[in-house]
Amino acid sequence: ARYDTSLDFTSPESADLSVTQDLNDAWKLYAGATWTRWSRLKDITVQNEGVTASAGGLLAPSAISTIKEEQNWHDTWAYAIGTSYQLNKQWVLRTGLSFDQSPTNNTNRSPRIPTGDRTIFSIGAGWSPTDDLTIDVAYSYLKEEKVKVNNSNQLGQSYSAEYENSANGFGVGATYRF
Repeated sequence: ARYDTSLDFTSPESADLSVTQDLNDAWKLYAGATWTRWSRLKDITVQNEGVTASAGGLLAPSAISTIKEEQNWHDTWAYAIGTSYQLNKQWVLRTGLSFDQSPTNNTNRSPRIPTGDRTIFSIGAGWSPTDDLTIDVAYSYLKEEKVKVNNSNQLGQSYSAEYENSANGFGVGATYRF
Protein backbone atom coordinates (compact mmCIF):
# COMPACT_ATOMS: atom_id res chain seq x y z
CA ALA A 1 0.00 0.00 0.00
CA ARG A 2 1.05 3.59 -0.62
CA TYR A 3 0.50 6.46 1.80
CA ASP A 4 1.28 10.16 1.96
CA THR A 5 3.87 10.36 4.71
CA SER A 6 5.39 13.20 6.72
CA LEU A 7 8.35 13.37 9.08
CA ASP A 8 9.37 16.51 10.97
CA PHE A 9 13.00 16.83 12.02
CA THR A 10 14.91 19.70 13.62
CA SER A 11 18.63 19.42 13.01
CA PRO A 12 20.87 20.18 15.98
CA GLU A 13 23.00 23.24 16.42
CA SER A 14 26.69 22.90 17.15
CA ALA A 15 29.49 25.06 18.51
CA ASP A 16 33.07 24.65 17.38
CA LEU A 17 36.31 25.95 18.82
CA SER A 18 39.56 25.38 16.97
CA VAL A 19 43.08 26.74 17.10
CA THR A 20 46.08 26.64 14.78
CA GLN A 21 49.57 27.25 16.06
CA ASP A 22 52.71 27.72 13.95
CA LEU A 23 55.43 25.87 15.85
CA ASN A 24 58.13 26.98 13.41
CA ASP A 25 58.45 27.56 9.65
CA ALA A 26 57.74 23.89 8.85
CA TRP A 27 55.40 22.60 11.58
CA LYS A 28 51.80 23.61 12.39
CA LEU A 29 49.61 22.17 15.12
CA TYR A 30 45.80 22.05 14.92
CA ALA A 31 43.33 21.28 17.73
CA GLY A 32 39.60 21.58 18.02
CA ALA A 33 36.45 20.57 19.86
CA THR A 34 32.83 20.53 18.68
CA TRP A 35 29.70 20.31 20.84
CA THR A 36 26.48 19.17 19.12
CA ARG A 37 23.02 19.44 20.69
CA TRP A 38 21.69 16.01 19.65
CA SER A 39 19.40 15.94 22.70
CA ARG A 40 16.80 17.60 20.45
CA LEU A 41 16.20 14.20 18.83
CA LYS A 42 13.86 12.48 21.30
CA ASP A 43 12.08 10.34 18.73
CA ILE A 44 11.46 9.73 15.05
CA THR A 45 7.72 9.89 14.31
CA VAL A 46 6.34 9.11 10.87
CA GLN A 47 2.74 10.11 10.10
CA ASN A 48 1.04 8.06 7.35
CA GLU A 49 -2.09 9.67 5.87
CA GLY A 50 -5.08 7.63 4.67
CA VAL A 51 -4.39 4.35 6.49
CA THR A 52 -7.60 2.32 6.61
CA ALA A 53 -8.41 -1.38 6.82
CA SER A 54 -9.15 -1.39 3.09
CA ALA A 55 -5.97 0.59 2.22
CA GLY A 56 -3.42 -1.88 3.56
CA GLY A 57 -3.91 -1.46 7.29
CA LEU A 58 -6.23 -4.47 7.57
CA LEU A 59 -4.95 -5.88 10.87
CA ALA A 60 -3.93 -2.74 12.71
CA PRO A 61 -4.54 0.58 10.92
CA SER A 62 -3.61 2.60 14.03
CA ALA A 63 -0.24 0.79 14.32
CA ILE A 64 0.91 2.05 10.93
CA SER A 65 -0.81 5.44 10.75
CA THR A 66 1.71 6.76 13.33
CA ILE A 67 5.05 5.02 13.64
CA LYS A 68 7.21 6.27 16.49
CA GLU A 69 10.75 5.21 17.33
CA GLU A 70 12.22 6.49 20.60
CA GLN A 71 15.75 7.89 20.17
CA ASN A 72 16.52 9.88 23.34
CA TRP A 73 19.85 11.03 21.96
CA HIS A 74 22.25 13.01 24.11
CA ASP A 75 24.53 15.95 23.38
CA THR A 76 27.99 15.01 22.14
CA TRP A 77 31.56 16.24 22.00
CA ALA A 78 34.09 15.62 19.24
CA TYR A 79 37.80 16.31 19.70
CA ALA A 80 40.49 16.54 17.05
CA ILE A 81 44.21 17.12 16.90
CA GLY A 82 46.44 17.31 13.86
CA THR A 83 49.69 18.52 12.48
CA SER A 84 51.20 19.51 9.16
CA TYR A 85 54.78 19.58 8.00
CA GLN A 86 55.88 21.83 5.14
CA LEU A 87 58.44 19.55 3.49
CA ASN A 88 59.44 22.15 0.89
CA LYS A 89 57.77 24.89 -1.17
CA GLN A 90 55.76 22.36 -3.19
CA TRP A 91 54.84 19.70 -0.59
CA VAL A 92 52.99 19.70 2.73
CA LEU A 93 52.28 16.51 4.71
CA ARG A 94 49.34 16.25 7.15
CA THR A 95 48.01 13.85 9.78
CA GLY A 96 45.25 13.97 12.36
CA LEU A 97 43.32 12.05 14.98
CA SER A 98 39.70 12.61 16.00
CA PHE A 99 37.41 11.20 18.69
CA ASP A 100 33.67 11.58 18.15
CA GLN A 101 30.99 10.55 20.66
CA SER A 102 27.89 8.80 19.40
CA PRO A 103 24.60 10.48 20.34
CA THR A 104 22.78 7.14 20.64
CA ASN A 105 22.21 5.27 23.87
CA ASN A 106 22.26 1.56 24.71
CA THR A 107 18.51 1.41 25.42
CA ASN A 108 17.13 3.05 22.27
CA ARG A 109 19.85 2.21 19.73
CA SER A 110 18.34 0.59 16.63
CA PRO A 111 19.54 -1.07 13.42
CA ARG A 112 18.48 2.14 11.64
CA ILE A 113 21.38 4.07 13.27
CA PRO A 114 23.63 1.50 15.01
CA THR A 115 26.50 3.88 15.75
CA GLY A 116 29.00 3.85 18.58
CA ASP A 117 31.78 6.22 19.56
CA ARG A 118 34.17 6.80 16.65
CA THR A 119 37.92 7.19 16.29
CA ILE A 120 39.18 8.60 12.99
CA PHE A 121 42.78 8.65 11.79
CA SER A 122 43.74 10.70 8.72
CA ILE A 123 46.82 11.31 6.60
CA GLY A 124 47.22 13.51 3.59
CA ALA A 125 49.45 15.62 1.42
CA GLY A 126 49.25 18.80 -0.58
CA TRP A 127 51.25 19.48 -3.73
CA SER A 128 51.63 22.95 -5.22
CA PRO A 129 53.30 22.69 -8.62
CA THR A 130 52.75 26.45 -9.09
CA ASP A 131 51.85 29.35 -6.80
CA ASP A 132 48.29 29.28 -8.20
CA LEU A 133 47.51 25.54 -8.02
CA THR A 134 47.35 23.10 -5.08
CA ILE A 135 46.27 19.48 -5.29
CA ASP A 136 45.35 17.76 -2.01
CA VAL A 137 44.91 14.06 -1.33
CA ALA A 138 43.78 12.42 1.92
CA TYR A 139 42.96 9.06 3.42
CA SER A 140 40.91 8.50 6.59
CA TYR A 141 40.13 5.36 8.53
CA LEU A 142 37.08 5.40 10.82
CA LYS A 143 36.57 2.75 13.51
CA GLU A 144 33.48 2.58 15.71
CA GLU A 145 33.20 0.81 19.01
CA LYS A 146 31.27 -2.47 18.97
CA VAL A 147 27.61 -1.90 19.92
CA LYS A 148 24.67 -4.20 20.61
CA VAL A 149 21.04 -3.69 19.63
CA ASN A 150 18.30 -5.50 21.55
CA ASN A 151 14.92 -4.04 20.81
CA SER A 152 11.33 -4.63 19.76
CA ASN A 153 8.86 -2.53 17.78
CA GLN A 154 5.15 -1.63 18.03
CA LEU A 155 4.18 -4.71 16.03
CA GLY A 156 5.80 -7.06 18.56
CA GLN A 157 8.80 -7.90 16.38
CA SER A 158 12.09 -8.17 18.23
CA TYR A 159 15.68 -8.21 17.08
CA SER A 160 19.10 -8.65 18.56
CA ALA A 161 22.33 -7.79 16.76
CA GLU A 162 25.90 -6.69 17.26
CA TYR A 163 27.49 -4.02 15.04
CA GLU A 164 31.13 -3.22 14.50
CA ASN A 165 31.38 -0.48 11.88
CA SER A 166 34.44 0.86 10.10
CA ALA A 167 35.03 2.90 6.98
CA ASN A 168 37.79 3.98 4.64
CA GLY A 169 37.61 7.41 3.06
CA PHE A 170 39.63 8.84 0.21
CA GLY A 171 39.60 12.45 -0.93
CA VAL A 172 41.13 14.50 -3.72
CA GLY A 173 40.77 18.22 -4.12
CA ALA A 174 42.21 20.99 -6.27
CA THR A 175 42.48 24.69 -5.54
CA TYR A 176 43.23 27.23 -8.23
CA ARG A 177 43.94 30.83 -7.17
CA PHE A 178 43.34 33.63 -9.66
